[in-house]
Amino acid sequence: MIKRLHALRAKRGFTIVELVVVIAIIGVLAGILIPMISNTVASARITSANSNATNITKVIDAFMANNQIIQISDAVFKITVNGNTWSGTALSGLSGGGFTWGTAATYSGTPDTSSGESMLLAALEGDLAGIGDASIYVVFKGGFARFAAYAAGTAALDSELPPINNGQPDFSGGWSNQSPSGRIIGTYPQKK
Repeated sequence: MIKRLHALRAKRGFTIVELVVVIAIIGVLAGILIPMISNTVASARITSANSNATNITKVIDAFMANNQIIQISDAVFKITVNGNTWSGTALSGLSGGGFTWGTAATYSGTPDTSSGESMLLAALEGDLAGIGDASIYVVFKGGFARFAAYAAGTAALDSELPPINNGQPDFSGGWSNQSPSGRIIGTYPQKK
């Protein structure tokens, strides 16, 4: 018996069975953890995009209030950020602030102080400077930014958005924050 214990103690390394069992356990754990991690990453990207959309509406609403801008009619503002250049479509539904409204604008460091769109782009860039390349879609209604959508990348968002009804998104049709092309789209208000 003592010789047998000495023989076992002298044995070095693992058997093939022991190695296979350890590899199987690692495989099962990886199979459980990898989907959990990828879901967490996707959820974090959606949260970040939603946060950007919320910040966009806050900056726009503050800009409108600070400059006493009134809204004459519903308006949609489409913005593209490409490097340090912010480009926006015309906003013919706004008035005031000592600005001229109704002309598409580009901002890349020095705003056109007579253009409302250029000054609004400058305000957005000032508060959201680290946003990177992006596509932004904002719906103005009742004097406020009622809906905003944000996605990384410069491709237009129009076809990827939930339907907009009366200035608000309609999430009832099964829309999700991830488009068929795989883009993460953040919205304000968020999908519940």
